[in-house]
Amino acid sequence: SVDPQRDDAKRLQQYAKAFQHGPGWSWLTGTPYAVSETLKGLGSFSADLSQHPPLILVGDGRSGHWTRFYGFTDPAVLVEEINRLSARRVHAKSTAIAEHQQEVQP
Repeated sequence: SVDPQRDDAKRLQQYAKAFQHGPGWSWLTGTPYAVSETLKGLGSFSADLSQHPPLILVGDGRSGHWTRFYGFTDPAVLVEEINRLSARRVHAKSTAIAEHQQEVQP
């Protein structure tokens, strides 16, 4: 949520029930300060809530590779990025570097 004054946990839960179709969603709200700092970190902060830029993040939390898409991005472009990240993950699993990293981790 970009509006923590109105979007409390209960409201986000109702929104999720209405619009979430499938797994993999995270819904976040918090104090006005925490929300503002999070949006600044994501590059999506606007002091005027009605003017905040639409932002979609596509990424792989394991590898840390993330891409920001501003505006209303063509779904085909998003699918292409997801497929690219997925292929990168599959490729990394089969390399000697990935095998070495797995051996080093506790």
